[in-house]
Amino acid sequence: MARTMSVRSRGGEEHPLLEVLRRLDESGLAALLEARPDLLEPPPHTLPELAARALAPASVEICRHALDHGARQVLEALCLLPSPTTLGALIDLLRIDDLEAAADLADVTGRLCERALVARHGDRLQLLVRPEVPHPAGLGPPVRVALASQPAAVLEACADRLGVGGGATKAATLANIGKALATPGLLIDLLTEAPEGAAEVAASLAFGGPEGRAAGALYAAARSDHTPIGWLLSRGVLAPISWDSVVLVGEAGLALRGGRAFPDLALRAPEFSLQPVDAAAADRAAAERALRLVADITTILDRWAADAPKQLKAGGLGVQVVRRAAKVIDRAEVETARVVELAVAAGLVSIDAKSDSALPLPAYDQWSDLDVAGRWAHLVGAWLRWDLHLCLAGAVDTKRKPIPPMLVRAHESRAVARRRRVLETLAEIPPGHSVTVESLFGRATWDRPGLWASGLTSGEGLVTWSLLECELLGLTGLGGLSTWGRLVATGDIEGARAALDRLVPAATSQFVVQADLTALAPAELVRPVQAELESMADLESRGAAVLFRFTEASVRRCFEAGRTGADILAFLDAHAAKGVPQALRYLVNDVARRFGQVRVVATRCCLRSDDQALLAEVVASRAAARLGLRLLAPTVAAASADPPTVLAALRDAGYAPAEEGADGALVLRRPPRRRAVPDRRLAALTGRPSNVDAAFGPVGDPFAAGTAAAVGPAAAKAGAGPDYAATAARLLRTEAPAPKPPAPKPPAPKTPAVELPLPASVTRGMPPPVASAFDLSPAGGRPERIARDPAAVADLLQRALVEGWPVRMAYTNKKGNSTQLNAAVLDVGRREVIVELLSGWESRVLALSRVSWVRVLTEAEEDSL
Repeated sequence: MARTMSVRSRGGEEHPLLEVLRRLDESGLAALLEARPDLLEPPPHTLPELAARALAPASVEICRHALDHGARQVLEALCLLPSPTTLGALIDLLRIDDLEAAADLADVTGRLCERALVARHGDRLQLLVRPEVPHPAGLGPPVRVALASQPAAVLEACADRLGVGGGATKAATLANIGKALATPGLLIDLLTEAPEGAAEVAASLAFGGPEGRAAGALYAAARSDHTPIGWLLSRGVLAPISWDSVVLVGEAGLALRGGRAFPDLALRAPEFSLQPVDAAAADRAAAERALRLVADITTILDRWAADAPKQLKAGGLGVQVVRRAAKVIDRAEVETARVVELAVAAGLVSIDAKSDSALPLPAYDQWSDLDVAGRWAHLVGAWLRWDLHLCLAGAVDTKRKPIPPMLVRAHESRAVARRRRVLETLAEIPPGHSVTVESLFGRATWDRPGLWASGLTSGEGLVTWSLLECELLGLTGLGGLSTWGRLVATGDIEGARAALDRLVPAATSQFVVQADLTALAPAELVRPVQAELESMADLESRGAAVLFRFTEASVRRCFEAGRTGADILAFLDAHAAKGVPQALRYLVNDVARRFGQVRVVATRCCLRSDDQALLAEVVASRAAARLGLRLLAPTVAAASADPPTVLAALRDAGYAPAEEGADGALVLRRPPRRRAVPDRRLAALTGRPSNVDAAFGPVGDPFAAGTAAAVGPAAAKAGAGPDYAATAARLLRTEAPAPKPPAPKPPAPKTPAVELPLPASVTRGMPPPVASAFDLSPAGGRPERIARDPAAVADLLQRALVEGWPVRMAYTNKKGNSTQLNAAVLDVGRREVIVELLSGWESRVLALSRVSWVRVLTEAEEDSL
């Protein structure tokens, strides 16, 4: 059986939203669910259930947070007007005076209708749900709300100072004050006569936020009319909201703005500031960065596998560790910290639970077996899911110290969405062009204003971070999005991998050995050849080409790993494309002649050498003193230390000993492959997978994490998108009763909105200020009913807050004593209501559950207070 849910408005009748949903066809419902994916978790069964969910404050806030800047401005402007209102009133309030801006307004209202925030019927607009915005359009509350708690005598004195006089009732006096303050000419003339600083205070609050601090605000008006705050308070321009806070009334703020609700109205997305760039050159630059990133991560993790750095006591890697890694890969320390953090995000490195050191994870071996483009694609997929900003690693904290990489930090829920927004914005730029950071920031913040509000850094700083991360990964080149970067922006990681792979030279087994004892590989070497070359030469630089250098120490290292001179020269002859220079042959033969002349016997421990003079020299050296060396024969010496200690000491002393087994053959000892055992406590804190399969899985949908965070796991698993929304809409339309015959609709509309006619006010120039912009009074006047049900109590208090009506309520305290109170409602929360008692000017916080009943005072009762 389908579940039903009652959706009732404040007066007890069905909410208008339910009727709007009933008139939607299947495509309209699908558009609503696609625009507000949180409504799909869990999937609604009936239209009343969908309406109740769409009216929930949490859902409304999620929807408002996802609106663009223009839609937010129009929604807040509608909060200032009575509902329903006309399109002409909205145009007058927004000061729209041309056909192009009017067309933009029609597009914006269409987006609001698509999200079931506004209903549009011809020239009439109805706000279906009022979002919880403290000060819509940055304007304070209207006079009748801000000054409602002031005594009638104070209001009459205020009206007299404004030159309009009081009214027959308190409500009439408030109306006179509101009309006077809404007149720009009258207010400007008053401010010219005000004490010095009063006009600046009023202008600051009008354009920078209506609330301000003023010590003794409740008593400033009575104490002095010669101070700026006191003068403004005594004329109703400011209203006290606490002992040390004031608010600029809405009518005054609107008048100071010249009757314009928004000084910077922006209904259309700002244009990009484009600069031409060679698309092919941009791809080459981006490919070079991508290949270098893969190579640098390989270099760092290979070194850490042999010599793992310890983490700091507070967590993360120290400055010295980052500095050494930066020197190896030839990057700045800040950029190196980001490279390390990216390796952590990709599940390639972690802190070993036993040694407390940074070691590669087993997934690193699987990653290394992929081709270059595959390794890069894995890094990009991990970055898109990573819920931390890479640029935090290496950034300077509040103590002016760099933040270490691999530090356990709190999740940043918006990091994934910010990357997606920057990529999508970059994808809007036509190929062959780049854009400035300022232009990109303006466009990204217009698309999603609430996405960039964070305490980490400024909004422009967050956009810059995302751009730096894109540049590090090779998604951008020369300031423009690369070919594979555009594919990543659409979520096609596999296509991006293939696009990059076309520019990556094929792996080769050949390299060029030069006369200066260097080996140059023009492309990536196949893994066995590269491993063998790394054992006999030192890596000097990576990039589009890889450069190795042969030294005496590197060649001796290869001998110590068990190779002979013949083995080394045979390998070089097989893979050196232009042959082996004579200088390198001399170096290999020279090291081969001296290597193994002294041999360490594993009988704790003997040294054997055919060169009697050399063995005598070793026994007489300083190193022999701590090794306990003594000659047993001209060619044999004994030691009290074990073979590893003897080998290490003799090598430090400059000799080239070789280890010999009991059978007389050389002992081959390769460096062990060390891998981290992930700390389960670290995985629990960070939410990162500790097993190999979870850490190194298929790339899949790069935005799956962001989708799950937005719409919930069930909807994300089902693939919340156009198909999923269409299926849910079809089921809802099947469950819903047959709608009333709707009015004729345009062919195949995306939204239920109809075409908006352009009011005549658009064609007759700039309209005068609208004094009734804050007139929120309903047509039916004050309700006379007494609310007793908890939901009805909260609903009536919320309406009294909006309308500025004083109320009478019965409240039961913790001791069980019931009291009747006359109060002005200051704020209504989910569990508490803040009121100001009309007898005593005392603010109190009351629990909604203890309010037995509430009713609105009549105008006669209000005047008698």
